[in-house]
Amino acid sequence: MSNDAAKQKYDLSGLQALFGGNEQMINEIIVMFLEQAPMHFEEMREAYQGQNLKFLGIVAHKAKSSVVMLGLDELASKLSKIERDTKEGRNIDGLNVQLEELEEEYKLVFHQFQVFLRNTKDDKS
Repeated sequence: MSNDAAKQKYDLSGLQALFGGNEQMINEIIVMFLEQAPMHFEEMREAYQGQNLKFLGIVAHKAKSSVVMLGLDELASKLSKIERDTKEGRNIDGLNVQLEELEEEYKLVFHQFQVFLRNTKDDKS
């Protein structure tokens, strides 16, 4: 695994401050993200394939809110770029590459959150 892949992709400090360190609430938000993110990604992929760039931008914007809350800065940046490009009609030929990069980033984040949740569960055992 490369150094970039091994680096922690999330920062939960904002959520910890918001919920006063309530681990159960934080874990529930992570689980909700893990459930919803694949649907967002699939909607973006389908919108791209159907050349529905407006909808692609809308879904990228919608997905960005949960990503920002979880301190996923790299994902937020990629989603912002997709949202901007679709809104402004630029770099349309590069959207497929952007979606591929987004998918790779999602995979890393998913793995890290699954490990995080497993460790949280193990700590309570």
